[in-house]
Amino acid sequence: MTMIDMKFTKSEKKDEAKEAMVGPSGQPADYPWGLCIRLESEELNKLGLTEPPKVGEPINFSCVGRVTSFNQQSRMGGEEETAVGIQIEQMEIDGDA
Repeated sequence: MTMIDMKFTKSEKKDEAKEAMVGPSGQPADYPWGLCIRLESEELNKLGLTEPPKVGEPINFSCVGRVTSFNQQSRMGGEEETAVGIQIEQMEIDGDA
């Protein structure tokens, strides 16, 4: 399967800037906020990561999740919007990216 880069396009980034979605640098975020997961000590220990990865270092991981919600609605102009909520349930991390 081919990995898809979920980074905002230039157009999407402009739209996000209008909505005041900013990253830690104060600039518009590069990725949607919902794609960022946070692993704390307990989760890192469960995954066997005894040494923290360096900031900016790529990391491979696979996830298994469960769909927790599905919403589809029609917008004005006939446009449809769909959203799926996924709870990550299982994860594997390979530090050799």
